[in-house]
Amino acid sequence: MAADAHHTTTADAAPPVSMEELLAERQQFWNRFCRFLAWTVAATATVLALMAIFLV
Repeated sequence: MAADAHHTTTADAAPPVSMEELLAERQQFWNRFCRFLAWTVAATATVLALMAIFLV
């Protein structure tokens, strides 16, 4: 049981996070996700258009 006394979890070691920091982090993630999604859709549309042009 003595080994358990020295064990700390990540929740205990993490500093408190303010609501503003949490909101900023989530907004940044959402912006990056939307940018990734837009580039993916554009690349897929481009590949399909090129396939329609060159394979017909």
